[in-house]
Amino acid sequence: MHRALILIAISTLSTPAADGTSPIREQFTTLRTIAGTGQTKENTSSPTGLWLPEFEGAAPRTVELSNPHTSGTDAFGRIYISDKESHSILRISADGETLTTVAGTHLAADGTDAITPATDVALDNPNGLYVFADGSFLILDTGNNKIRKVSAEGQCTTLLTYPPGFSAGRGLTATPDGGRIYFNGDTEGTSQKIMCLEPLTTQPPFEIERIPSGGSGLGNIDLTPDGNFLGVTSRGDHRVYLIHVNGAMPTQVIAGTGSGDEDVVPIEGATALSTVLADVRGIAFLPDGSYFLATMKGGDILWVDTAGLIHRFIDGDGGGNEFEGDGLPLATPGDKIAEPRHIHLASTGELIITTNDNGYIRAAIPACPPLIPKIEFIKNSGNGTSTIRWDINPRGAHYIIEDSDDLQTWNLHDILTPGEQTFTLPSSGSRKFYRVGVPRAPES
Repeated sequence: MHRALILIAISTLSTPAADGTSPIREQFTTLRTIAGTGQTKENTSSPTGLWLPEFEGAAPRTVELSNPHTSGTDAFGRIYISDKESHSILRISADGETLTTVAGTHLAADGTDAITPATDVALDNPNGLYVFADGSFLILDTGNNKIRKVSAEGQCTTLLTYPPGFSAGRGLTATPDGGRIYFNGDTEGTSQKIMCLEPLTTQPPFEIERIPSGGSGLGNIDLTPDGNFLGVTSRGDHRVYLIHVNGAMPTQVIAGTGSGDEDVVPIEGATALSTVLADVRGIAFLPDGSYFLATMKGGDILWVDTAGLIHRFIDGDGGGNEFEGDGLPLATPGDKIAEPRHIHLASTGELIITTNDNGYIRAAIPACPPLIPKIEFIKNSGNGTSTIRWDINPRGAHYIIEDSDDLQTWNLHDILTPGEQTFTLPSSGSRKFYRVGVPRAPES
């Protein structure tokens, strides 16, 4: 007998507010600081320079980050940081209390390509980062012109050596199953290549498109919820592009005017195509197709709704080391962040923000954290199997399927990808119970 235990539903994104204020701010409450001190002080007595031994295992807010560039989360709420100038990937425990190194030696070098514990593999200015639901992750090892993968068990291997190099781009993303990896490749003239690697095949990486990159190169890449398109930010061109992953549709500009005037303030409710996006760098899609943008020199986090209209989310500064707003409503006047360079929609529903060279990791806290989804139906699929369906979490959190023989002990059966709505329960010769739920943090 199949049984699913489902409790309560979750809210959806609101429609634009009648008074002209940003509707997305209603879905979040305040800012919090996750990691970093805003200072980077090289210690010449330390063999690892910017990384000090006392940082390992310390509270994240006491650790000096060294030019962090990207962040990501697994299904269990652990946060990963590519700490570029400490040549490492760091991880924050799900309870937010402890920061540890999970890849790199903190010394710039070209580590082995063989399968090796990731903390024994030297990296050189790791920049791009993509984290899978199970805690495995990809590294854009820019100084070594390599893409590496670290398993959930902590073993590192090299997937690709890319001799042309990654130019100024930091973009790296993948399909949830890892079957396709997308990255910013090398530059030709005034354009930069968007490349695809299919690691389960012997095919070399191939070019999907070339995007105008100006003098600063491209920024980040994110897959749309349906997996059919890539959103690509161009720092030098100050625009956002939408690219079909197979080239089946023409590439289009979806935001930005091409102007990099950082003194122009985005207008609430204006079209994204009429908005100046100075050094636009970060992009993160929500399940409904709307998306967040981060403008590094504009300093702001913006939200583009499904009608293509801009809404202010977090105000910031395009320079300096602005750090304000912890515990305050997002609409509180004043700059709160500086030079946002990467944004990521976490499995917890938070928007994770990587800011400035001195290094802070901040988060916008959702008003309604991910809850157990509402069941829509359970039906017999034939051959002794059944299919369950539930509503979608609007902020893209992962759900899990667990099974039990006695309703007392529950075992992880599968991690579901954000936006996934159905699951076919396997045929079983004995009684088995199933439930859909929110991941619980592992011990490490």
